[in-house]
Amino acid sequence: MTPRPTLYLMVAMTMISTCDVDRKTNNLGSKVDSIESQLKTMQPTLQVENVLGDPEPEKFYEIDGQRVYLEMDGKPVEQYCK
Repeated sequence: MTPRPTLYLMVAMTMISTCDVDRKTNNLGSKVDSIESQLKTMQPTLQVENVLGDPEPEKFYEIDGQRVYLEMDGKPVEQYCK
């Protein structure tokens, strides 16, 4: 049988670790909320411009200065990535 002081210590450590996990979970939840609010404000718009050499326009989203192409020279990007 476990002596009482050891048993109390085990119970206390379990309670402390449970509180720590709960605190970390709450912190993670606030980070997720922050990311969700940032994404809601980032509403990217589809742009159609002729930015490459051929006469056909490109379709792309610009996010944080980076372009995400959907079409290049009027053709789907998948044709260029095979």
